[in-house]
Amino acid sequence: MGTRTPDDEESALAPPIPSFASLRGGGRRSPADLLVSQQPAREQPVPTSRRPGAVRPPEWVDLWYLGLRVARWCVQQPITTMRRLIG
Repeated sequence: MGTRTPDDEESALAPPIPSFASLRGGGRRSPADLLVSQQPAREQPVPTSRRPGAVRPPEWVDLWYLGLRVARWCVQQPITTMRRLIG
């Protein structure tokens, strides 16, 4: 037991554990902070349409109507195909 292994030797001093106050403070900047600009993003003005009847953005109702049309087509297509084949 007189021989010592490298594990038994004392290691170099570890750095001190930072306090919670220093972790919460924004004193240091991370690499991500350097890549992202600190200026707030400017909002782009919404272009106003020149015509009062301009195209409106799609809504959920439009998606519902599209689904109905696709479902109706899927039901009618086999019937139309059979009528053509039978003649």
